Amino acid sequence: MKIYSILFFAVLFGTQIHAQDPSNVLFKSSECGFSALLPNEPSVKKDSVFAQGQYIFTTEYLLTSESKVIYSITCGDFPVAKMLDSKQKILTTLRAGTAPKVGGEIQNLEEIDLNGNYGYSYIEKSDMFTVYNQILLAGDNLFQIHVSSLIKDAKAEADEFYKNFKLN
Repeated sequence: MKIYSILFFAVLFGTQIHAQDPSNVLFKSSECGFSALLPNEPSVKKDSVFAQGQYIFTTEYLLTSESKVIYSITCGDFPVAKMLDSKQKILTTLRAGTAPKVGGEIQNLEEIDLNGNYGYSYIEKSDMFTVYNQILLAGDNLFQIHVSSLIKDAKAEADEFYKNFKLN
């Protein structure tokens, strides 16, 4: 009986160690004020758009892992944030950002609070794939975060990613 207990513990302990991939790197963005555990360093793309008389600047961090999971973190100026002085106003404004982007259906829309920063977590499911999303307002920065894959359901990867995503 003792050998079964030891074997069970070894298997359980081994799966816990394997659950967090040791090859992941802790990526930090001082510009956007976040850190995230990713399979590798992401590419960085800066962009701007002229809207309502001002430029809005964004930075996108994009990575496709060896297992074809796509990680995307976009942060950018959100001038409207200065007028959003309550949780309800923030959530009402961000709700518009949860519209389907790839012709799918929005599922499991839930409010989130990350260190006093409000937003939504939701899934967009289509015939081709599932996208795990978060939209979050942190100060004057709007974060749009996505984890998906065209060849498999990336729920496990999304869960691990969101568990380790931190605002500084």
